[in-house]
Amino acid sequence: MLQDRLETVQLLARFKLSVRRHLQISVDLQLLQTDPNYAERVLAAIEAAAEDEQLLILTLQVRDCVLPLAVVAPTVAANARTAHEAASGVQATSQTRSYMFGARGF
Repeated sequence: MLQDRLETVQLLARFKLSVRRHLQISVDLQLLQTDPNYAERVLAAIEAAAEDEQLLILTLQVRDCVLPLAVVAPTVAANARTAHEAASGVQATSQTRSYMFGARGF
């Protein structure tokens, strides 16, 4: 666990220095880790402005490290859940109809 934290700290330090060197932007690492809105906004801006492959790779690695999957794609999970509910709703409706129109339906 300590090794994972050390790797995260090193990644964030490389990211901050690389962003400052290539884009002259200062990144607040504390906000990057604690505020998902700030992290999304800053990482998207850096990704759009990055012209260096290593900086882009660092940006993607930091995004994976800092933003949990649920924060990055809440709409994808919601859409998948809605599609699953709609499919099971259609199936339940067709089963209910066939039962309701049987001998006990009246």
